[in-house]
Amino acid sequence: MRALDGPDTAFTIFPGVIIPPGQYWWTSYTASAQLAPGRVVSGSLALTGGGFYDGTQRTVAASVTWRGGGRVSVGADVSLSDVHLSQGNFTAEQTALRFEYDFGTKLSLFGFAQHTNTEHRADFQFRLHWIPRVGDDLFVVWNSGYTTWRLAPYRFPSWDALPRELNGALAIKVAHRIPL
Repeated sequence: MRALDGPDTAFTIFPGVIIPPGQYWWTSYTASAQLAPGRVVSGSLALTGGGFYDGTQRTVAASVTWRGGGRVSVGADVSLSDVHLSQGNFTAEQTALRFEYDFGTKLSLFGFAQHTNTEHRADFQFRLHWIPRVGDDLFVVWNSGYTTWRLAPYRFPSWDALPRELNGALAIKVAHRIPL
């Protein structure tokens, strides 16, 4: 894959590593394999390597999903990128867990958790979706984020971190179709 980025201003790509403005071209190559998504267990693996801004990057990304009996689905993703640039070297890590449970055709619960070492945080989302009748929807969504920074006095996964979230929101969305 051939890529181009031309930032007008410097930006932080990883804590302590700043990409200066300029025009950057690079080429990377990917090899991947995937299990059929319609199976009980599915997944994928991708290996990418090549240029990245003024240096190199090697990435391993893997995903697996288990679907149990049509009502429940559980999955995990992990991505590790080893980056070497003239401004500094780093390893970016991202992990995610997700689950979905369908109580029936009209009610489902979805959960998602993600951790990144780039921002030293863990984020969570839970979403309840109810369809009382076709065309009407009710969503109840809770989002929350916690620090995982090793020097923070209250860092996740400590129980003391739970009342000290970085951000949080409870959102309720109602949609009703009006027949014309």
